[in-house]
Amino acid sequence: MRGNIHIVVACSPDVGRGHLSRSLVLFDAFVASGHRPILYLDHDMGRRLADPRASRMRSALDARPGDLVVVDDYAVALDWLSNLRDRGAHIAVFDDLAEEPAPADTIVNHNFYGTPALYDVRLRDRILAGPIYALVSPHLATLAATPYRADGPILVSFGGSAAAVGGIDVAHALHASTGREIDLVLPSSLGRHAVGTSVAIRTHVDVDMGPLLARASLFVGAMGVVYLEALAIRCPTVGVRFADNQHLAYDHARSLGWAVVPDVGAIEQITEHAIQVLERRQRGPDLGIKGCGGARLAQVLLARCSPPPITA
Repeated sequence: MRGNIHIVVACSPDVGRGHLSRSLVLFDAFVASGHRPILYLDHDMGRRLADPRASRMRSALDARPGDLVVVDDYAVALDWLSNLRDRGAHIAVFDDLAEEPAPADTIVNHNFYGTPALYDVRLRDRILAGPIYALVSPHLATLAATPYRADGPILVSFGGSAAAVGGIDVAHALHASTGREIDLVLPSSLGRHAVGTSVAIRTHVDVDMGPLLARASLFVGAMGVVYLEALAIRCPTVGVRFADNQHLAYDHARSLGWAVVPDVGAIEQITEHAIQVLERRQRGPDLGIKGCGGARLAQVLLARCSPPPITA
């Protein structure tokens, strides 16, 4: 039997949009290679952000032998994954923590700190890790070749969950300390907080980050998907450990001597780092992320799944 590709993603006001952003890069890579993946999103926020890609409720997933099921959701029930695996589906899960492994055939860690060495040696043959699999859109990656705008605005983003409200105080502090214009990105649930901000602080709600990153002199924010996108295009960064799943990113970046801050409440430390980075007037490090990670990951997952999924 020839199988299908199922992509199960968490996206909600509590979770934010990072999981969806990277999963859509993989979704589009499958489509570009001639396949018809099925996207599963249980919350209206995810379905709205995924549009025009059609999606289904997770309860509609009916995996069969030979199917490929990709899961990007920390809260997924492990017995549900085990059941799908027992039925003959190939299970691939996204992982950012390198902790207790899920019952999966493939574990994907696409982060800049990703390496099989983070995992138990018995799992090494299941691991796909590192920036060669970075799920950054090919279009965004091309921005690394555009001129760096050393006098451009500072981009501030703390994810797509309600906790991103902390970015408002950071934006005001950065404007006050640097005199720069600020592009502040907020989720739609916090759009009302735009009222009363300084005219030098432009608020953007649920936008394409590409144009904002392209004109930014500095990215300040959570060390999730947008941080990885900023690194990909060599935009200077001040990374802030904003969520529990960002401790590995924080530790690795700190070990490399990059500008990082342990908490969004450490505003004075954030502004100090921002000033220092801006004074250098130069791009960030080149991590070699060329926007090929989605296509590479799709190719490897398809090769691991036998028989191959249905083509268009």
